[in-house]
Amino acid sequence: MQRHKSAVTLRDTFLLLCTSFVIAHARGSTNMADEVLHTEDNHCQPILVNGKLMPIVPEYMPSFPVALKGIKHHFVCKLAESTTTQHATTKYTTESTTSHPTTTTQSTSTQDTTAMSSTEATTTHPTTTPQSTTTQDTTTMSTTESTTSHPTTTTQTTTTQDTTSMSTTDSTTSRPTTTTQSTAKIFVIDLETEYKIFVADLQDDLNFTSIPSTKEPRHITYDSVEKKIYWNNFDEQRVYRADADGGNREEVTSESDKVIRGIAIAESSRILYIAYRESQEITTVDIGQGSAFPGSETNFVTTYNDFPRILEVDEEQGFLYWSMKNHIQRKSLNGSGSTETVYNNDNLFAITGLSIDLSRNPRRIFFCDFAKQRTFYKDVNQTLTMAHELTDYMNDPDINNDEERTYRYLRYFNGSLYWTKEGSHKGIAVMTNYDQSSRSFNIKETNEISTPLRFIITIVDP
Repeated sequence: MQRHKSAVTLRDTFLLLCTSFVIAHARGSTNMADEVLHTEDNHCQPILVNGKLMPIVPEYMPSFPVALKGIKHHFVCKLAESTTTQHATTKYTTESTTSHPTTTTQSTSTQDTTAMSSTEATTTHPTTTPQSTTTQDTTTMSTTESTTSHPTTTTQTTTTQDTTSMSTTDSTTSRPTTTTQSTAKIFVIDLETEYKIFVADLQDDLNFTSIPSTKEPRHITYDSVEKKIYWNNFDEQRVYRADADGGNREEVTSESDKVIRGIAIAESSRILYIAYRESQEITTVDIGQGSAFPGSETNFVTTYNDFPRILEVDEEQGFLYWSMKNHIQRKSLNGSGSTETVYNNDNLFAITGLSIDLSRNPRRIFFCDFAKQRTFYKDVNQTLTMAHELTDYMNDPDINNDEERTYRYLRYFNGSLYWTKEGSHKGIAVMTNYDQSSRSFNIKETNEISTPLRFIITIVDP
């Protein structure tokens, strides 16, 4: 009983010293009384000093000279280092650590943005990461070497104004778009098939279908302005036009007793050009909006010694080209000036194919002679008789080279050359990289067309 009393008395004595320390420390004292014991039943609790509740924190004191029962000699209680901050951070200097997760606010603001990605385009405001912990009522503390955690809340906020889609990582907003896909098509006239014109998408496999036509179509062209195909009918020697599917057919010219050899259109000036054999002339017809059909024809040029065959328009540079027996000529589209010969070869007999690469300047023309079965190309600024011949490269490796060549008409389109081919391997012949050593040549055979004749390759919009 006496031993118990002594222990209590001694404990009360230390409590008194603790109170004295607090008061002395508040008054600025720095003597040894600042170091006050911390006991198991007297934790460091806040005290009232000058009307304010002041927090008390434990501190490690390894130099305490004695160890008594019930007394933890490693700790003393002291006023916190900062008494002016409402939000104090409690520091533990024991062998264990108290971690305070910080409150992180991430803010991203975007205005009037349709699609946003932080990797591509980001309006970024600096991220503020304050570490604040309000420590109140930290009155419960284990006197053992333990860890006390005060969890905090992590908040992530994204503010978006007038934004269709937003992401701070990888996000993309796609605006719905309306796309109109244009298709390259090939229209082919069959010499042996009546009342039909054949058409296919220009791709590796030419799957031809037929559209309605007149009895004997012969030459064909396309008007991308009004999206109409034009052709002449051999039986009547009249020009017709219709939609790309053959519908809405109209008579463009009146019936004639002169054989039509070629047709072409100047789309901007809305003029149709027609080549005639017997009269050895080229005429024009106005096809502009509001024109009355059948339209009247006006003489454009008379060729005299030979009749014109194939017509080609270069509206950008203002010329109409045409082929003849063994030469090629051109004239200004408005009919002014004289006729100019751009190629002549007395060894040729019938230049039935003519096409132009309109992307080149000077222009490059391509032509073939059906009678001689020869194909050439040249730039129009070269000398009159100069041309590069492609005939020796026109052999399909899958077809017997001894077969008679039967290439009749020719077209240039997007860097490649095309021919209609008659005979046992009838179809469309194609040459790529025509002016390179890596050129290739092959024949796309077809069973739908009996005798491929004249044709046109063009972009057809829906």
